[in-house]
Amino acid sequence: IGGNNNPLRDNSREQSLSKIINDISLHSLEFGPPNNWLSLPFLSTGGAEMVAINFCKAIREISPNSSVLLIITDRSAVNEKIEIPTGTKLIVLNDYLDKDFSYPKKQALLRDMLTALRPKCFHNINSEVAWNLIISEGEKLKKIVKIYSSIFAFQFSSDGHTKIGYAAYFLEKGLPHLSGLISDNKRFIDDAIQEYSVDRSRHSDFW
Repeated sequence: IGGNNNPLRDNSREQSLSKIINDISLHSLEFGPPNNWLSLPFLSTGGAEMVAINFCKAIREISPNSSVLLIITDRSAVNEKIEIPTGTKLIVLNDYLDKDFSYPKKQALLRDMLTALRPKCFHNINSEVAWNLIISEGEKLKKIVKIYSSIFAFQFSSDGHTKIGYAAYFLEKGLPHLSGLISDNKRFIDDAIQEYSVDRSRHSDFW
């Protein structure tokens, strides 16, 4: 077993990881190690994206000797009008993949990045790729990195009763692996604690 004949190895993903690590290393030489990572599904001008950009700025103000990694996971859509803050490295996963842009492929690449570079904090904002990774492998990952997520509201289908969206699809399964849930909507935090019967000992992890 070994070399290119090892069926357990994904050579294309290893090449993608190597390119990402190289780009991050070059960025780190100028701005410091990327201790804090954020993930977004795409980069547009919506509220979630602005939250992520503001987090990047705040982290740099608090820790000017370290950099920030902003990872675009689900799609390659990046609005060129968005100004990336100084010290923030933008990584678009699709740019490092050859042909397979599937969620499982990107999920595995994101896992490889986390296990190889081990940042202090990984903060997911609306990335389905990241949510799927948190749910499937969060028990292992939380031992090497603090995992946070932001959700801003419960969403409802047209019937006004059926919950849809990130909270409905991912939050309950992902909660055990999160170090904290962050929102700008206190009503959502209160409702989430009640909806998912969050143990009182964890209430301080929601803000």
